[in-house]
Amino acid sequence: MLGILNGLNNFESGLLPYLIKLKGEGCPFDRTMIQFSGYWIDDSPPSITACDLVREWNEKFQYPKLRLATLGEFFNYIEKNEADKLPTYQLVWPDWWTNGVGSCTLETGYVMNAQTDFIAN
Repeated sequence: MLGILNGLNNFESGLLPYLIKLKGEGCPFDRTMIQFSGYWIDDSPPSITACDLVREWNEKFQYPKLRLATLGEFFNYIEKNEADKLPTYQLVWPDWWTNGVGSCTLETGYVMNAQTDFIAN
């Protein structure tokens, strides 16, 4: 847990050990991505908390500089500047989070019908 939404002091105490760990594990990249949501709820709406945190961090520290970016921006950067450092794997990587949908199709259908009926009624 990096403490992104818990203020600069909490984030500072979480981020620095995380960056040291990445370096110790031999991470070859000069940038990293930290994915988070604006609030601690599922399907979180946007929040300006991260904007304030990045501004405060960059005012306090010379390095590393933080920047908010979309996933597309980050992966475009990696593809353009770091592609030669990316390992390639050939293996099976199933969608672990969708396994239940295929194993309980009847029940899923019941739920979908109930949701539609609820809205209609």
